[in-house]
Amino acid sequence: MALIFKPVRSSIASKDGLKRFHPRLIKMDTVDLSTIASEITEVSAVSPGDVHSVITNLMSSMRTHLLNSNSVKLDGFGTFTVIAHSNEQGVEKEEDVNASQINRLVIRFMPEYTRTSFSGKTTKFYDGVTFRSLADMEASLEDNGVVDPDASDSGSNPSGDDSGTGDDSGIGDDSGSTGGTGDDSAIGG
Repeated sequence: MALIFKPVRSSIASKDGLKRFHPRLIKMDTVDLSTIASEITEVSAVSPGDVHSVITNLMSSMRTHLLNSNSVKLDGFGTFTVIAHSNEQGVEKEEDVNASQINRLVIRFMPEYTRTSFSGKTTKFYDGVTFRSLADMEASLEDNGVVDPDASDSGSNPSGDDSGTGDDSGIGDDSGSTGGTGDDSAIGG
C-alpha cells in the first residue's frame, strides 16, 4: 500500500525564474460504496446492506449538521467543515458583507492527529504512509510480467487525474481535499 506520485513541472516560475518539478499524487482508481461495504463485511459481522444503510444515513446526518453551520468530527478519523469562498467579491465595509458574495462552498477535511512534545504534529490518518513513483511501480509490474510494455493503456488513469488540490507540490496540503485555489477569501475554518 503506497501513495503513487509522478513528477509534474510547476506552471509558475520560482524566485530564480525556473519552473521546477514537484511530486504530484495521482489517483489510480475510484472505490465506490459497494466495494467499501463488501470490505467491511469481510472483517465484521454485518451484512453489506447494513453497512450501506449505515454509511448512507451517516452522509445524510453529516449533511444536515454541516449545512446548519456545524463541524462534524468522526473520532479517530477527522473533522469535516463547510468553507465558503468569495473569490474577488470583497467589499470595503463590514456592514456591506452579504450572502450574495459567496460563490463556492467546499467541505474541508482535517484528519485527526495527536501532538507529541518530542516531534510536534503526528497525523493518525497518515501514519505509516509510504510513497512510490509511478515509473517505479510500472517498472516493477513489467519486471513481474503483470504488464506488457508494448500493450496499450488498460483503462486505468495514472496519466494525471490527480487530487485536484491546485497545489503543484501535490502533497502536504493541510486544507484537505477542497479543490481550492489557495485564495485568501475563504470564510470559516
